[in-house]
Amino acid sequence: MTISRGSRLAGLLLPAGFLLASACGRTFTAADFVERTRIVASRVVPEADPTRAWLLPGEHATVELLVVSPGVSDALDAVLTACPASLTDPQGGAASPPRCAAPDFSVPPSSLAPALAPRLSFELDVPVDIPTGLTDELLVFVGSCIGAGPPVLDTRLPGVTCPADARAELYDVAVHVLASALGANHHPSLSDEPFTLNMEDWGEPPADLPLENCVATPSSPGLPHVSASHPAPMIELACSADDLEMYPAFDADRHAIVARESLTIRHYVTSGSMPGTTRIDEASELMGTVTWTPPAAMTLPAEGTLVRFWFIASDHRGGTDWVERDLCLTP
Repeated sequence: MTISRGSRLAGLLLPAGFLLASACGRTFTAADFVERTRIVASRVVPEADPTRAWLLPGEHATVELLVVSPGVSDALDAVLTACPASLTDPQGGAASPPRCAAPDFSVPPSSLAPALAPRLSFELDVPVDIPTGLTDELLVFVGSCIGAGPPVLDTRLPGVTCPADARAELYDVAVHVLASALGANHHPSLSDEPFTLNMEDWGEPPADLPLENCVATPSSPGLPHVSASHPAPMIELACSADDLEMYPAFDADRHAIVARESLTIRHYVTSGSMPGTTRIDEASELMGTVTWTPPAAMTLPAEGTLVRFWFIASDHRGGTDWVERDLCLTP
């Protein structure tokens, strides 16, 4: 199977004119429902400063990718190739996917065995001589084969080819490269912020999540029990003022101003339905609420259903963080 036009991967800063989760050639399902193994977000983490979202020439960094699945994931093989964005094909046009005229460097492939909480990442070294500035970016292609591999990545098309029984997905992302860390954007942090479910603390899930018969696991902040017969649960999430950085910008009249970030929280869930996003900013007093609607009680087994949620924060300048929350749903 070959995919020749890829989905934009949420979580990294994209060049102007590009869209997140481009519909052209996408293999993603609806943004708020997880019914199969897929990659839904990414971020770059420099070794010298893991809080920074932008890169410096010559530094070592990790590209982290969030893989979601309703249960145990499918096997996944992935490859990554990167190049300075200045090498993209100038003949492509604004509506075309970015291309490398010649791949600058590749990193060793990565693979995932089936797991409940798989982790996919790549280690890379930014070229010392890469162009730097607010208009200079490192372009990253990630090709994956879900189900079997290995993928063959062609950045000139661009495209990814997999064995016939695997699902091929191609992503392209870009991140700023600066000469100095001064003024660089940073990742927001959801992991140290409070989450509540129906006004009760909702913590990180336990390491040994029960795939079946979750009612046998006592209710806890990491795995609360929720009845589908009760009113739809309310989820409340928050950020801190430090997550909304100030940055130079221009107003509608092109006057220089100092703007403040807002966060868009994207929601993914394995059962039921909920809005796709929540916005958090100063006007919302750094808080966001969302209602999750579970499936009908009559459709649920008495032993309970494990429901998994992922919340992905983006500051729209390349900063990203994500957390998982889970619950046991009963009739």
